[in-house]
Amino acid sequence: AYVGSSKNRKDRKGRRLLNHDDEWVREGFAQYSANKNTLTFILCAGQALEPLKKIQVSFNITNPDIEQDAVPLFLSALGISADRTETFLIPPQVMAASQDAIFGVLAGASPLKLVIPMFPTRAMGQTNPFATNANVLRLTLAASVALLGADGAEFTISGLVEKKWAVGTVAGAGDNG
Repeated sequence: AYVGSSKNRKDRKGRRLLNHDDEWVREGFAQYSANKNTLTFILCAGQALEPLKKIQVSFNITNPDIEQDAVPLFLSALGISADRTETFLIPPQVMAASQDAIFGVLAGASPLKLVIPMFPTRAMGQTNPFATNANVLRLTLAASVALLGADGAEFTISGLVEKKWAVGTVAGAGDNG
């Protein structure tokens, strides 16, 4: 898969490879280490992070199917002097995390905070159990995420099996009316 000497390796397409943690990776890419829980970005040759110049890096992930609080994340770096004679380390430092709400989830913008959309409160009752009498079914619910009518959100009650009944007026009440 690799061509060239151990000091000047290239992939099949001729792209330069770098040795990182005893693995050969393409420059300009990121490498995830599951055993260290780290994501390392490799700069392209000739590229630099200039002092005090802000950059933004984005990458896609798929969240697992669990609920968890945000976790502290750390940023560190290994650098090489311009004359390539010395290396230096910027030790791990805790990164600031956004506390903004997303989809109605408090601090939902905090990295790796995950919620499972659900109804933690869901109860139903009725006002009259007698056949042929008028009855009112009452649903009480609270969602773990925002459901916005302007976005076309809806919720459905299923299992309403009966021989003869008709739905009359549907009235809603809650914190938002």
